[in-house]
Amino acid sequence: MSSEVTRHAQLVADVCEQEMTKLESELDQLEAEINPALDDNALVALSYVLGTIVDAMKQVPEVRHVSRGC
Repeated sequence: MSSEVTRHAQLVADVCEQEMTKLESELDQLEAEINPALDDNALVALSYVLGTIVDAMKQVPEVRHVSRGC
């Protein structure tokens, strides 16, 4: 019984791996859209990271006077 369950589980895992391989480039693109820091364009990634840092700095009360110009 358990060997049959194991065999079926392995088949399911194999099918999942094949589908993930087929969709890898599409999944990579979706991942970059979700997280711009992973973008292939270095300028886009840098802009995202710097924007995140500036937004975080704006939340610190002692830094508010610096961020007024932003």
